[in-house]
Amino acid sequence: MYTVTDQVAALKTAAFHLQPEGALVLDVFFPKWTSNPPPIGEEVLEHEWTPKSDPSKIVRQYIRRESADKIHQTTRSTFIYRIYEGGKLIQEETAPFQTSSYSYPHLRALFMLAGLVVVEEYGSFDRMPLDNNSDQMIFVLRKQ
Repeated sequence: MYTVTDQVAALKTAAFHLQPEGALVLDVFFPKWTSNPPPIGEEVLEHEWTPKSDPSKIVRQYIRRESADKIHQTTRSTFIYRIYEGGKLIQEETAPFQTSSYSYPHLRALFMLAGLVVVEEYGSFDRMPLDNNSDQMIFVLRKQ
């Protein structure tokens, strides 16, 4: 959902399907306003692991930012998965990935436009308060 029209339509659809006392719980990552993203085209290693099914291999997941649209707050990236065995690359797969960033006021406006009200909000799955130290924005929403 990369446009306001699509975002409101999705939330309205979710609201339509709620029972009278039902709730929609939405988890959104906080944008990383303070971190500098890697330059366009630069690969960054995100994760590395050894598959339980084959400990002789190592899987590395990289991300490469392809473009960033500051006006629409979207980023296009590519995930790159490389499998190594004995230090030698034996397989590589890629997957495109697009994200949209949402600020707190943006989300509150979307909820209002979709006829939803926030009944609870948290900054973590442990129900910590939503504040500037939070990594998540978790909302419990009901129909107006």
